[in-house]
Amino acid sequence: DRPRITRSNIVCAEPMPGDKVLLAEFVEQQFPEGERAAFGFLLETVFDRMTLAGEAGSLLKIEEEIRTVIAKAKTIWETEPTLIQGMLFRSEEDEPRITHKKLDLSGINDEEFWEGAEERIYDALRDYAEQVEAGGGFQRRLFAEDAARGFAFIDVCRKRYDVTLMNPPFGDPPTGAKDYIFLNYPNDKTEQYACFIARSLDRGAPLAIIGALSSRTGYFLTTLAGWRRERLLGESGTTCRLFLDLGSGVLDGAAVECAALTIGHHKHELIALKCNEITDVAPRLAVMAAQIRSSQPQPLAYLCSARDLRSLPDSPFAYFLPAQLRKVFQTLPRLSSLGILSKQGIATSDNSRFLRLRWEAPSGMIGVSRRWITYSKGGTYSPYYTDFELLGNWSENGAEVKAYSASLFGTWSKQITNTQYFGKRGLTYPRRTQNELGPAPLPCESGFDVQGSCLFHDPGLSETQWLTINAITASRAFNALLRVGLARTGDLAKTYAESLVLSIPVPKDTQDTELAACVTRASIFTRSFWIIDEVCSSFITPFNTRPTGLSLAKVFAEERLSRVRNHDHLRDAVRFIDSRVMDLYGFSADACISAFIDEELGTIGSEESPKKWKFLSSEIYLGQTEEDQVFDQEAL
Repeated sequence: DRPRITRSNIVCAEPMPGDKVLLAEFVEQQFPEGERAAFGFLLETVFDRMTLAGEAGSLLKIEEEIRTVIAKAKTIWETEPTLIQGMLFRSEEDEPRITHKKLDLSGINDEEFWEGAEERIYDALRDYAEQVEAGGGFQRRLFAEDAARGFAFIDVCRKRYDVTLMNPPFGDPPTGAKDYIFLNYPNDKTEQYACFIARSLDRGAPLAIIGALSSRTGYFLTTLAGWRRERLLGESGTTCRLFLDLGSGVLDGAAVECAALTIGHHKHELIALKCNEITDVAPRLAVMAAQIRSSQPQPLAYLCSARDLRSLPDSPFAYFLPAQLRKVFQTLPRLSSLGILSKQGIATSDNSRFLRLRWEAPSGMIGVSRRWITYSKGGTYSPYYTDFELLGNWSENGAEVKAYSASLFGTWSKQITNTQYFGKRGLTYPRRTQNELGPAPLPCESGFDVQGSCLFHDPGLSETQWLTINAITASRAFNALLRVGLARTGDLAKTYAESLVLSIPVPKDTQDTELAACVTRASIFTRSFWIIDEVCSSFITPFNTRPTGLSLAKVFAEERLSRVRNHDHLRDAVRFIDSRVMDLYGFSADACISAFIDEELGTIGSEESPKKWKFLSSEIYLGQTEEDQVFDQEAL
């Protein structure tokens, strides 16, 4: 007995009906003869524009399209008419007449027509739908219903809203609407939710408030810097007033970090809450906001101005940075100012074809001028030294991989980039990783992958300065500053974009001999953990060098003691580097900055070795029985 729902107020974005015959019939029935040409032109154009409605949704600026079409027709009407000469032997159709090029608007004789044309189109469609429902044939009813739904969508797009609440999609735009979105949303095009937020702000009333739940990445990505400045940080008059950093686990089953925010026309400072560490967000939100505005300190709550965020490189939502760290971006030089370049490498498009493990190729065929080159894909987290187990096919300057790339993309230069840096010394690091940034030296005669970004330097840079830069970029202080632009934190993978790394400020003194010497020691100690791995390019087995008569158990015991000592030396070196870099930045005496670094990166403890002790077990497998004397349960 429940009442029937006759109107849901839910509008679906879908194309207009495509039947041109019924459209012509509709125009003929609904408009006077002198206006049919104009309205036929207008409606046919609108119907064509609506073909994108199914994929672009409310991103389709159809109300603007209608105004543009009307303006275009009006311009044609206002241009100088053309006289069509009548025939000598003519019928009524051949009478002399005035036409306006391809569109005959001679029946329109006043300005008021154009001012009311848009409303008349909407009214005519409603009238036609009502008439057909009263009895006009099944096909006509379908046409009227489809057209009515299409114009209901247009009606939604025309209205201005006081409040808009949304959970927009994220990722790349639909293929069919990509060209339209790229053309109409130049600052927002790389993320769909950025486009929807921009569209909602455009459709908002003068004092409108927009609320959105979306992916967190757009508030940090370099590609959306213009969108943030324009839409969220005041350049166009709208600013974010509340930002809830929700983190992961919000959307069921989706490995995405989320954020919720409100945007409006106001001059309040931004309130940001780190909600991933708060379990009862809703009841605490209003209380916390009031306490923040009254200058009462709140854990996990931050107050900052849009101006402060705009001053950061690429204007990320780095609300959590202490004010002292934000000032560093304005007072210290950036890494790029030292002549440092950050480059992505090549994408082979078929790694199984063009890459090999090091032990699969003869050593005589490895080198830049030979068939195979050492190849970096970023590798594991191992600052100061890392080994490279991959080789890339670079015969004849990469002729084969270039030819294959050209066959896929029309030209090889789209995927095979920055090859002029192959064979040059650099620092390499994984572009996308769950770990912190930890650059390691890239050997000469090496190539690098699109996921193995590299830092390169000017030829005039001294060895001491280069080692100092290695220390700075691998330090805790530099990694804390990198938080300014990381779209993801926690357990999800972080992306160290080239522009982000180069935008981070560095100390004014980058010629520190003590720091350079410590980096050299750290490299030696880190290497000692690599060379005991039998797949390492510099593998050294202790068995070949043991003195005659020394038992296997004694060899392993000595090796184990050596690894423990090297671990302690490496730990001390890393701590010295971190402490020294803090001094160079001027952070050591600032308890607030030290607390922030410990919070973001964790406190320094008794870290394990970067690479656990591995060993060659062939002698045991060949019949040695001393293993019981060497390994206890913990060691195994």
